[in-house]
Amino acid sequence: MRSTRLRNAVFGAAAFLAALAASSCGGRMPDSLPMDQNPVFSGGIGWIVVSQAYVRVKTAPELEAPDAGHLRGGDVLAVRGRERDPRSGHSWYRVEVGGSEGWLPGDQAVFFEGRAAAERAASRYR
Repeated sequence: MRSTRLRNAVFGAAAFLAALAASSCGGRMPDSLPMDQNPVFSGGIGWIVVSQAYVRVKTAPELEAPDAGHLRGGDVLAVRGRERDPRSGHSWYRVEVGGSEGWLPGDQAVFFEGRAAAERAASRYR
């Protein structure tokens, strides 16, 4: 008898906490998240095509950072990350170049959500 009352009390407390948690969001939470912006589900953030004839890839998302490599117009790369420099307002793409990571200025590339679209567009920049 005592274990039945204890079980009912625990169940009632759990139900109360679940109802409280559900009502505390107050409509602030979105109904869904866009899948194309979630790299866990989409396999990456996106793809870029280098839009300039020659581009220096930097070791950090700063114009003053040392060079990590270079790319040529029409190169297609997977985007590993994005960042905006709060001081200058420049946007940057984190990419992999020759087995190492680097940062490419956002104004020197064109962003695509899928690899196929990036590869189709690459010929315009070669």
